Amino acid sequence: MEIPRDQWGFGRIENGVPVPDSTAVYLRGGFQEGPLYRLIFTSTDPPVVGLGFAAIRDFVSHARSGRDPLVSAERAMAWGWSQSGRFLRDLVYQGFNADESGQIVFDGLIPMIAGGGGGWFNHRFGQPSVGTGYRGMPVPNDRFPFTDLPQRDPFTGRAEGLLDRARRDGVIPRIFYVNTASEYSNRGAALIHVTPDGRRDAPIPETSRIYMIAGAPHVGPAEPDVRPGLVARRSPVNSGAPAGALVMAMHRWIAEGVEPPESRYPRISDGELVPYDPAAPFPVPGAARPVDVYRIPALDYGPDAERGILRQPPEMLGTYPALLPVEDVDGNELGGVRIPEVAVPLATYAGWNVQAGSDEPQLAGGPGSYFPFPWDAQERAANGDPRVSILERYGSHDEYLRRYAEVVRELTAEGFLLESQFDAQMEIAEARWALHQGRPAVLPHADGGGDAGGRDPEAR
Repeated sequence: MEIPRDQWGFGRIENGVPVPDSTAVYLRGGFQEGPLYRLIFTSTDPPVVGLGFAAIRDFVSHARSGRDPLVSAERAMAWGWSQSGRFLRDLVYQGFNADESGQIVFDGLIPMIAGGGGGWFNHRFGQPSVGTGYRGMPVPNDRFPFTDLPQRDPFTGRAEGLLDRARRDGVIPRIFYVNTASEYSNRGAALIHVTPDGRRDAPIPETSRIYMIAGAPHVGPAEPDVRPGLVARRSPVNSGAPAGALVMAMHRWIAEGVEPPESRYPRISDGELVPYDPAAPFPVPGAARPVDVYRIPALDYGPDAERGILRQPPEMLGTYPALLPVEDVDGNELGGVRIPEVAVPLATYAGWNVQAGSDEPQLAGGPGSYFPFPWDAQERAANGDPRVSILERYGSHDEYLRRYAEVVRELTAEGFLLESQFDAQMEIAEARWALHQGRPAVLPHADGGGDAGGRDPEAR
C-alpha cells in the first residue's frame, strides 16, 4: 500500500508539530509496530564504501612482503563469522585476493555461517551493516553467483562463479565454507553447492571444502533458553568446537600440505537435500514448520549494477529455490557434520524457529529450535510423542556418556574436533543430561573451552 505524500515528510514531530530534518522521517498519526515501511528517494553525496577490501588486501600484502620486521608473515588465512564471512566471499569474488603486484593475498579463507550471501560492501550508497532481505527488503547481499565454479543463472542467462577472477589472476585460495542448519533455512546455503535451479549438485573445486554443522543455529545460547517472540526454545547446539578444529585443519593445509577432512554436506544425489515442504511430517507434538523459509530473490538492479551503481527499487525476476537437509525419525538432519549433541541426541534440534503471535507459523531468523525428547515411556505416552524417550533410548546415564564419548573420538579422528576438546565435550554431555533430569546445569562456554554457570528456567 502506498502512503500518500501529504501524510509523511522528512522531519521529526516535536510537540505535535513537524520540524524539518533531512535525517529523519515522520508519518502523520505515527508508525505502526510490525509493518515494514519502504522509503525510496533520490539522495546525494554517497560516502565512500568498499575501502575495507583494499585496506585488508594491502595490509596483508605488506605483512607478506618482508619489508617490515614488526609485521611479517609467510602465509595468511582469514576467518569470518556471519557478516565477515560474507565479506570474505565478496573479497575473493571482486578480485581482492590479488595485491597490486598480482601476488596472492590470502592462502586460505574460512567464510563461516555466510550461507549464499555476499554483502552491500562495495556499492554506491552501500550499507555494509544490513543483513538480509529476509523480510522483503531489496538488498544486494544474497546474489548470484553462489558457487565457486561457473553456473548459468536461470533468470539472466549469465554464467559466472565466485572464483572466476581469482582463477584468471592465478590467486585461488584454499577455502572452507562452513554453514549450520540455520543457514539452509535462513540464508540460502544450499545454493553454494547446487545448480541455481536447485535440480542437481554442483561441482566443487579441489581447492574448496564445504561443511554443514547439523542441528546448529546461526548463533545460539549456551543453554536452550526462551526468548520473547519465539515459539520454541532456542537451539543450544554450538558450532564453535568444529570451527576451531577446522581453523587448525586450514593451517595444516596451507602450511604443511596436509589434506583436510573431505567435504561433508547434504547432497541431492544422496537423497539428503530436498526442496522445502512446510507440510512434511515433523515428529514433535504440537510443533509446526514455518509456512516458508527464506528464498533468495533474483533482483535486477539495472545496467550499471556490475559497477556498483544500483537502481532502486530493483526489478523482481523471481526467487531461487530453497533446499533443506532431510531429517531422521527424530527430526534431526541426516547430512553434514553431526556433532555429538546431534549424533547422540536428547532432543530434536532444528535450524529454524517460528515467530510467536502470528496467524501462520512465520520463519523467525536464525536462532534454531530445541524440542526435548520425553524422559521415559510414561511421559512419551502421555504426550503422544512418537520419538523414543531418553531412558528407552539409552537406558542409563553411563550408556549415554559412553556413546557420546565414542562420537567425540570418531569426530576427532576425522578432523572435526581437536583432542584438546575432549574434556569440554564431555562436560557438555554431563550438563545436557542434568538439564533433562531437571538438575542445575553448569555449561561450558559456547566455544567448548571453559565453564560458564547457568540454569535453564524451563528445565523439566
